[in-house]
This record gives sequence, structure tokens and C-alpha cells, in this order.
Amino acid sequence: MVSEAFPCLNRTIVKYDGTSALNSAFQQWIQLDSIVLSWIQSTISQEILQAILRPNHSLTSGVAWLEIKRLFHDQVSSQTLQLKVQFHNLKKGDLSINDYVHRLKSIADALISIENPISETELVLQILSGLPPDCMSVSTSISTRVTLLSFVETRSLLFLHESQLNNFSQTNSDVFPTALVAKQQSLSHGRGHGRHQNGGRNSTNN
Repeated sequence: MVSEAFPCLNRTIVKYDGTSALNSAFQQWIQLDSIVLSWIQSTISQEILQAILRPNHSLTSGVAWLEIKRLFHDQVSSQTLQLKVQFHNLKKGDLSINDYVHRLKSIADALISIENPISETELVLQILSGLPPDCMSVSTSISTRVTLLSFVETRSLLFLHESQLNNFSQTNSDVFPTALVAKQQSLSHGRGHGRHQNGGRNSTNN
């Protein structure tokens, strides 16, 4: 069965007189193993079941369990590789700080769920490495500290920096149209004043 405490027994035993006889304990083992195997087969997907079935129908619960463990290990290894590639390649780009940090944290949580955790230090450093040039000042400030900030502290500072950048951009966008209108009004006033002076000189000459 699944537990190594119940290994498969011999089908026959040798009696004291040297003759062979059917091992009654083996029959009991077969019955118990069949129950466990049926339970395993009823709890796995059809795809996994097809992957572990043996051509000669010699599948036992122990063999089935080992095959499932192998399949799971292979799947976890593949998932780990994919997630780590995503983790190290993700850049902020056009994402907001919230979306960018959330995606990295989600990948880190997924790695934890398959028992391949990313440390908080790795998470913070990866967040910083994927930031664009306009975040260089805050990135340098965080990474050069004697004690690296926690994930929550890093996220808070990045939120603050993003908010300041947005406010600065909004201020500039408000100031530029105002300055442009003022310049146009000044030029218009200057042209009008010039025409008035020219008109005055012409009337004097007449």
C-alpha cells in the first residue's frame, strides 16, 4: 500500500514440510491495497490517471502514489522555472506602481504556494531593479540604506514618489496653458499699441 509500513507480501509461503501454500496475509494485503488504490483513482483527474496506469494492470497503491509524486515534482519544477523567469523579467514600464508591485508580489506568493519561496529581500531588490529612470532617485535611496527596507515600507515610498511625480506633471500642465495665454495676450496688446501709434503719426503728417 501507500505506506512503507505495509510492503507487498509474498503470494505464497513455504510450510514446515517444504511445500508451498497460498499466503492468506497476501490476500488481505491485496484487498486493502485495492481499497486504497480505488480511493486514489477517484481523487485524481483522468489525465493523471492515464499517466500512471500500467499496461499490464499491475498498478498498486504504492506505485500509483510514487508516480503521482513524480508527476507533481515535474510539474512544480516547470512552474517554478516559469514563475522565476516572469519574476526576474518583469519591468514597471507603463504600469502604475500599484499594478507593478502587485504583479511581483503575486508571483512571489505563487512561488510560496509551491514551496519555492522568494525572500523579502529578493522581492524588494527585484522591485527596485525593474523601475524606470524617473524612479532612480528613490530606488537609490532605498537600496543604499544600511538596512534594506521591508516590502511594505518600499511600496509606501514608491507610492509617495509616484504621487509627487503626478502632482508635478499636473502642475506643469496647468501652468503651461496659462503662460501661453498670457504671452498671446501680451503680443496682441503690443500689436494693437503699435497700430495706434502708426495711426497717430499718419494723422499728424496729413
